[in-house]
Order: sequence, then C-alpha cells, then structure tokens
Amino acid sequence: MLFMMTDSYKPAAAHKAALAFCALVLALAAAPRSRAVSSAAQDAPPASATAPTPASCGLSGHHALLEKMTAAFNLNCDQILKIEPLLHDEESVSKPLIAFQAFTPDEKKAVMQQVKLAARKQILPVLTPDQQAKMNQEIDTVAKGGDGLQAGNSGGGGRKNSTAPAIDPFQAEQALSDAIAKYAAFSDDEKKALILKVKQASLRPDAPAMTPDQTRQVEAEVK
Repeated sequence: MLFMMTDSYKPAAAHKAALAFCALVLALAAAPRSRAVSSAAQDAPPASATAPTPASCGLSGHHALLEKMTAAFNLNCDQILKIEPLLHDEESVSKPLIAFQAFTPDEKKAVMQQVKLAARKQILPVLTPDQQAKMNQEIDTVAKGGDGLQAGNSGGGGRKNSTAPAIDPFQAEQALSDAIAKYAAFSDDEKKALILKVKQASLRPDAPAMTPDQTRQVEAEVK
C-alpha cells in the first residue's frame, strides 16, 4: 500500500517541480526589463514641473512686462534671457520719452506706441511659430491703440503734467534724441524722423523754455 501511494505521488510531484522551474525562468527573464522600467521612471522629469519665471531663470529684480510675456507665451528660460535685454532697451527710450515735456499728450502717446511696436517686432525671431502667432495678436492690439500686455502700466502724459519732476528742457531733448539714436529696434529712417520731431517740438513757443544758447544749438541741429 505504501509503495502504491509513493508511486502515484511521483507524477504529481514532477508536475509541480516543472511548474516551479518555468516560473523561475520567467521571473529571471522579466527582471532586466523591470529594472529598466524602474530606472527610466527615476530619470524622467516630474510631470508637474513648475513653469519658468524670470526669477527662476536667474534674473533678479522686478520684470512686470517680461513676467506677463512669460505667462502669455509660455516662454522657456533661453527665450526669457534673450528677451530681457530687448525690453530693457525699450525702457531706455520710454523713460526719457515720459520725461520729455515738449510733446502734447497725443504726440507722446503716438511715439510711445511706435516704441512698443518696434520692441515687439524685435522679439518675434526669438519665438516659436505658435508664440509668434500670439505676439502678432499683441502687435495688432498695440497698433490699434491698445496697451496689450502693458495694460495697467500706463506711462506718459503731456507737457501740462504738473506732478512731473522739474527737468532741464534741453537735457530732456538731448536724452530722448540720444536714446532714439541708440535704439536698435528702429530703422535709420525711423530714428531720423523721430529725432527731428523731438527737436522741432522743443523749439515751439509754448514748449518748456531753453536758454538762448541751447535754442541756437537745437536750431543748428535741425538744419
């Protein structure tokens, strides 16, 4: 009886041993693939990576317009670092323009619009095609007299602005003319036309008065 039980047990034991061996082979074959998947998962960037900002890209200080452009156009750090100096150049013209009191409010607004448009067109080559499409919408808004992304950051005002700090009118004219001459976003023809407009405005009878010598110097530059 014992012999019969042992003999009948052998096939079942052999079958179980074969199943265990197959399972071991399959496990060993799958191990490299599992390790590769695990390694790839570790190397992959987090799905919820934070969008870049001027500060996270290494720029210090406050960059209101650049921050708005970064969010609106989904800029990357390389683009942010290329666009920042272009916006800084725009500011180098807009600041003396705001301080120049010989222009009427409408004249100052028109020149400011020209500065903004030139700055935005200068940025276009830095952008991808999809971003360029959004920038072209921004350019169209500004061209129609809107503030675009600079809404809420209005600057300017006319020569009647009583709150503007006192500034020498001749120095104001020279500063604005020099800034326009150095602004790379303007063509040579744009620079000449704008500088002439600035100097002619400073010579008007109702413009802030310059000394006789300063007036003669500007008149000579106009000629």
